[in-house]
Amino acid sequence: MTRKLTSYQRLSAPKASPSWDIPIEVVTQLYGGGAQARRVDEETPVRPSSIRGQLRFWWRALYGGTYGSPSELYERERALFGGMGKVPDDVHASRVVIEVRDIAPTRKVNEDVTFEDPASYVLWPARGTSRGEPPAERWAAGVRFHLVARIKGDKDLAIDERELKRTLRAWLLFGGIGGRTRRGCGSLGIADEVARNEWLPESLEVGSVGAWLSAGAAANAGYPSLSGSRLCVGSSRSASDAWHEAIGWLRDFRQGFNRARTDTAPSGPFARQRPALGGGNAGRPGRSRWPEPDLIRHEYGAFDHPALIPAKPLSWPRAQFGLPIQFRFQNKDRSRNFFLNRPPPPGELGWSPTGEPGNPIQRLASPLIIKPVQLRSGRFSAVALWLNRTLPEDAIAGVKDRGKLRATAPTSDMPPSPLFTPLAGKASTRDAFMDWLVGNMRLTGGTL
Repeated sequence: MTRKLTSYQRLSAPKASPSWDIPIEVVTQLYGGGAQARRVDEETPVRPSSIRGQLRFWWRALYGGTYGSPSELYERERALFGGMGKVPDDVHASRVVIEVRDIAPTRKVNEDVTFEDPASYVLWPARGTSRGEPPAERWAAGVRFHLVARIKGDKDLAIDERELKRTLRAWLLFGGIGGRTRRGCGSLGIADEVARNEWLPESLEVGSVGAWLSAGAAANAGYPSLSGSRLCVGSSRSASDAWHEAIGWLRDFRQGFNRARTDTAPSGPFARQRPALGGGNAGRPGRSRWPEPDLIRHEYGAFDHPALIPAKPLSWPRAQFGLPIQFRFQNKDRSRNFFLNRPPPPGELGWSPTGEPGNPIQRLASPLIIKPVQLRSGRFSAVALWLNRTLPEDAIAGVKDRGKLRATAPTSDMPPSPLFTPLAGKASTRDAFMDWLVGNMRLTGGTL
């Protein structure tokens, strides 16, 4: 059904005629976005404030590198999107006016996420928990609404409108609604052909995307920039198929048997069983070939599940996918007997931007976006976009130990002799993953 504007939306609606009215459809499951954790917002499934926050991120990704210092960038960003100044009374209201009209939600999805679901690899936070929490609610694909956007005021109006229009284009292509948009949830499409001609590119070739968005100079700072990002594009198909294809790239790179893990899985892209070795039990994942598990083993001491890498590794390459990362070691052998010397307890990898062990861990958002992206034709392509983002030179990642870092190592250095062969000879995890997509998955791609 079609919902009327809430009182909040009426109050925030512009008095003057808007600049643009874009009919939008959410083409994948919409996860989160409500005021209550693990519950959808039935009154306001799509919030203007959330969209404004997304636009703020993509404006910075487009234009952040054109400013000489973080303070200059913030002053320009505050002039457009609002924010606090250096003194309590120095408050700027947002000049970017966003209104959401004619929201038509779909059905709620609250079933648990099974391994048979092609999207399960990115929807794991929606699963029911061991603490008895039910599965998180989501909106099924197909939520529709009209986005009305304009710039208010007359200062630099032409420049501001040009920047806002390009920012909206970047958000429609690579952003979304709700949570986990960097993993394709809440991806956006446009059903109207006339609107697609204005807001979507004809192709996703690197040159076409760069010209369509007119990205500014690459930012040399700790925030993402579109300029200098790496883009890989898969086949053109439906939104759900394109999403599942992109999810498969990440899953196979990070967890694929006989690549990221030892042993051979049976046929089928979502199989969870595998033949056991030495008469043990089936169904257990193979040993990881990433260096992080052995770095933790060496830090906590030997136990009955010995390290594959005899020397202490030098890096946490998976940290470049985003942090924290939860980990848990097996505590039984393949005959289901407990190890005499127990492994480290379950925990997580975290990050500190200061390079000082003992600091509280922080969250590090993933620079990788995998999702379906719509073209002007109406078709969707599977896309992997690794945003250009630098980190502090002394940034470290490590194991959470009573809320602080232990077993620290650089986030950027690569292991010298990796068991996980796609890392060999690569300067970064970004290069390893994107080169793997081009070489192994036969995708087209390049640098924006």
